[in-house]
Amino acid sequence: MQFAVYGLLMGCILLLATVGFSMIRRIEGFLNIAHGQMLAVGAYFTFFFNAKLGWNIIPSAIVAVLATAVIGYLTAKVVFFPLKGRAPLVIAIVSTGVSYVIQGTIEILFGPFVKQYKFPPMRAIKIGDLSLAGPDQIAMVVAAILAVLFLHFLLTKTETGKAIRAMSSDFDLARIRGINTPRLRIYVWLIASGLGGLAGVMIGLISRLTPYMGFEYIMMIMIVAILGGLGSIYGAMVAALIIGLITQMSVLVIPAQYSQVIAFVLIIIVLLVSPKGIFKEA
Repeated sequence: MQFAVYGLLMGCILLLATVGFSMIRRIEGFLNIAHGQMLAVGAYFTFFFNAKLGWNIIPSAIVAVLATAVIGYLTAKVVFFPLKGRAPLVIAIVSTGVSYVIQGTIEILFGPFVKQYKFPPMRAIKIGDLSLAGPDQIAMVVAAILAVLFLHFLLTKTETGKAIRAMSSDFDLARIRGINTPRLRIYVWLIASGLGGLAGVMIGLISRLTPYMGFEYIMMIMIVAILGGLGSIYGAMVAALIIGLITQMSVLVIPAQYSQVIAFVLIIIVLLVSPKGIFKEA
């Protein structure tokens, strides 16, 4: 049960991170390797506000997510927007360089050693002798559900969301039809980066922080994105939970250090059977 709970938590983290990654992939048309660093930015902002300034963990997390959203957008405005129209491979390579810059900046500011938040330990809720999850872990699941519901409502019930979906289907046609694509690109980067920042905040609640965490998670994010159908937002949601549960439950039969191998084996099998992933782009 504890492995299943941890798998659900990891699935929530991957869900938030991969949805943001998939949104950028659909709108901009390239694999944003630097998106993994948004997790690190969100986590280290929370650490700064919480551990350095002494803020409560909740306002620290909220401000960190907002700050990460702004940094993600500013990065896009300075680096990626001017590259619109260039080959996707070129932009992906540039995004890898951006990743190293962000990681190096974090290491300069906070040092190379592991960090962790400062908040009182929370007891897990029990049913009889069975420990389920602590209040912080339940809050992670609730936050992920609320984020997904918000995104679903935005994309399906609002004019802005419908315009984003139209732009993701055909950017040039949307622009010709009068959709304000420059403004919508700003919204997409803010939302995607904010979701990445929230995922980073969650990582700090169940693990420790390192300057290299962005690179550690970007591979898992890409695996989830490919499994769910590259660019499919809803497919990424389902695939994230699948990968989170499978990788964590696998430690029951294999050593923990090999748990991520399961994800790579799964993605190889899926690509052999269905090269476009489990779900179509949506």
